[in-house]
Amino acid sequence: MRRFSCFAAVYLLVVASTVAFADGEKYLLKERPAVGDVFRVSDSMTMSMTVKVTSKSVNQEQNVSKVDKSEYKEDVVATDEHGPTNMLRSYTIAISQESDPGLPEKNTRHGYEGKTVRLVRTPAGKHATISEGKLTPADETELLGDLANKGSDELPAYAVAVGDSWVPDTKKMFGEPTMVVSSAKATFAEITNFQGHKCARIVLNCTLGSDPAAMGLAGEITGEVLFALDINRVVSRKAEGPIKMENSVKANGETIEMHGAGKINAVMTLTYLRVAGKAV
Repeated sequence: MRRFSCFAAVYLLVVASTVAFADGEKYLLKERPAVGDVFRVSDSMTMSMTVKVTSKSVNQEQNVSKVDKSEYKEDVVATDEHGPTNMLRSYTIAISQESDPGLPEKNTRHGYEGKTVRLVRTPAGKHATISEGKLTPADETELLGDLANKGSDELPAYAVAVGDSWVPDTKKMFGEPTMVVSSAKATFAEITNFQGHKCARIVLNCTLGSDPAAMGLAGEITGEVLFALDINRVVSRKAEGPIKMENSVKANGETIEMHGAGKINAVMTLTYLRVAGKAV
């Protein structure tokens, strides 16, 4: 019995030292997109806000909301050192809903829903084409903006271990010109499992401020990124938090003050079917 106890004690010490070593292991969290990558994407964003409008002649509250949702399968056709340069997206869902005071609710099914879109980036520029018909200027701008923002700017350029923190590239993460990031922090929180992948879980905390000269948003955004260590790909992104708006405009000889408060929630899930042409 005593010999067994001694063996158990030694075994536990070995296990403990192994765990401690694993916790200190460093990982280079760098996406490596390749020709032959195939994955499904579910992407949604919901924003709601109550805005109080006041002036000498007006004093009222208004509710505004916006919902965007898309689902598609993406095939990576070509890449360069910066990422994908030629992608095919087959959309099954692409809808937007907007609600503004005094206006009927606007429900939009984008023209590329149910169709295939090709996104191409070259040294000469970017362009998008659709399998049937023609993209509207608004849809084309939105799709090309997505192509421009392709990448994982919340990831560090160097190897990190669990517990490490860094400042993400917020200029790329928040491209909206009315957004000012006053502080941002990313932390490698833990290693977890998602969709059968061993993942690095990264927690993001950003404080956003708006440009006083423009109608921007401010808020405290908390996010989460799951990076699959076995395939070197991001498989999930989440962001949520309270937002507010402070703005004033002059119209008809009086100043109109607008103060808004609400929340935002965004979720993107990527399910990889193939990586570099090989089934996952």
